[in-house]
Amino acid sequence: MSFRITQLHLKRFRNHIDSSYEIDPNLTLLWGENAVGKTSIIEAIQLLCEGSSFRKPTLVEMIHHDHTEGKISLDARSDQKGVERQRTVELHLTPPKRNFTVNSKKVSVAEGITGEIPVVVFTPDHLKLIKDSASRRREEIEGIGRQLSKNYMRLSKEYLKTLKGRNRLLAEGLSRDPAFDAWTEQLVTLGAALYQHRVKLLERLGTLTKEQHADLDATCDLETTYVNNWGARPEADRAELEEAFFDVLAQQTAYEMARKTTVVGPHRDDIVFLLDGHDARAFGSQGQQRTIALSWKLAQIDLIRELRGTDPVLLLDDVMSELDQARRDALVAKVGEDSQTIITTTNIHYFDPSLIRRAHLIEITKKGGENDRQ
Repeated sequence: MSFRITQLHLKRFRNHIDSSYEIDPNLTLLWGENAVGKTSIIEAIQLLCEGSSFRKPTLVEMIHHDHTEGKISLDARSDQKGVERQRTVELHLTPPKRNFTVNSKKVSVAEGITGEIPVVVFTPDHLKLIKDSASRRREEIEGIGRQLSKNYMRLSKEYLKTLKGRNRLLAEGLSRDPAFDAWTEQLVTLGAALYQHRVKLLERLGTLTKEQHADLDATCDLETTYVNNWGARPEADRAELEEAFFDVLAQQTAYEMARKTTVVGPHRDDIVFLLDGHDARAFGSQGQQRTIALSWKLAQIDLIRELRGTDPVLLLDDVMSELDQARRDALVAKVGEDSQTIITTTNIHYFDPSLIRRAHLIEITKKGGENDRQ
């Protein structure tokens, strides 16, 4: 049962003082000059659906500079086999706190936000995914994992909490403290489980990425692999993974004490894309790397649909200007079909007239709000 966003409201959020927008159930095209708040609309939707933002802002950064608090909200509905559901999600920004409510009931991100209205976000920065840092690629697998599974979300959260506790003792020089051993045992248990979840997730996502890539570029074969620095093997069982992780941590104790941080584990793992067996980061052209990034995002749409039985909301923030015509056409083919799609652009002429005719066009200006609807 897929939710479709119908309304979006922004109050004192970024450069929006008080803006409201009607969102089409299929395709909404937000257009206007740079720096008028188009990306902030995409960010607000992601925050309300996923609980996080690709911009990674502080709370203060999200609030209009003339104010001390802000609020964003969306209305969504689903209607399947005559059963209608309504969902209103609100985020109140009152630094140092942020509070989510769903249908007026206060909820945590894990309980009531992430995955209920799944989203796939595609920005120009995502086109740098292949050459970017390993942490950026980990964020991708974490983001899709959290939306697909509450269990994955809890496991990831507990692993990071345990890692933080262990690192705190290392920073304080307490690696011989009995508490340090307890933190290590917990890290090993959670790390082995998290690794298994990631490998299973990437196995399916990698297959879908390969299929999307074959449609975009049939001249070379794409493989997606998960790499680690602690001796984990995909075919290993949980006990073998825990033993491998524990042994490597024991070998690294002196180095960790010097660095005052945990140097191995799933928080340091990476995703590598291979073109005909060669690392695309080192050997792929810019065009090839962008094709992989596009394939990766299109595969996320398919994976959410396959595993959740629902269509994600597709958020495209000014990516058309960064793609050539062939890749633009491939992305447009996905737009507004099954997934509700919201696009920002500075130039509507990037799009075929037939797409523009079926889109709900909203011109965004510096004033924001109702008066800007077209």
